[in-house]
Amino acid sequence: MKKISVFILLIALGLSLAACGGSGAASSRLDVTMTEFSFTPADYTVAAGQQVSLHLTNNGAVTHSFVIMKKDATIGNDFTAEDEANIYWRVNVDAGQDVTQTFTAPADPGDYQVICAEPGHFTAGMAAKMHVVSP
Repeated sequence: MKKISVFILLIALGLSLAACGGSGAASSRLDVTMTEFSFTPADYTVAAGQQVSLHLTNNGAVTHSFVIMKKDATIGNDFTAEDEANIYWRVNVDAGQDVTQTFTAPADPGDYQVICAEPGHFTAGMAAKMHVVSP
């Protein structure tokens, strides 16, 4: 009887993980919380060229931004005016606010840097990674 209970529990756990998409599965909806100075979660996987619904919650005390940089763009020590030309997509969220927006994931698969472009936030560690995979 104990073996059957364990077997049923393992099947239920497997089905639960499959329903969540599992690790590394492309998502069409991202829920991200911003605070000083982090994104939670800080790793995202989306399908190339697909629409993505992004729900941002700013639990911080200051404005934060969610900035997707173009592929292969790298930020130096901090985000500067020179980096503006390398932005793929951007949204700002005031302190204590929630925002939901939709964007089209880049068509080119690869890893894209996500940062907060507010002065000093990237330097303080506010960065994430978006993995764009073939659909």
